[in-house]
Amino acid sequence: MNIEYFKNYLILKKKLNLLEHEIKTDENREEIDRIKKSMEEIKSALNKNNSDEHLFIRCRYINGYTMEKTAEALHVSRDTAYRISRRVKGM
Repeated sequence: MNIEYFKNYLILKKKLNLLEHEIKTDENREEIDRIKKSMEEIKSALNKNNSDEHLFIRCRYINGYTMEKTAEALHVSRDTAYRISRRVKGM
């Protein structure tokens, strides 16, 4: 899968937050349901594999961590996190 697929998660999350604070209409509810389904699909795609790359994607694009916090969560140096980032972008 392309990295853009996973980067979409944060965009969907922001859009969902905006929609949930608007007046509830049937159209909004349908859009909220669609966004939640898309977000779950993205998360389930990551749950299939616990490789460094997938853990990196989860931290960086699902949880929205900074590169430093991502490195900390993966228990690697910042330089290693950047190497993983380059591998992820090549996926």
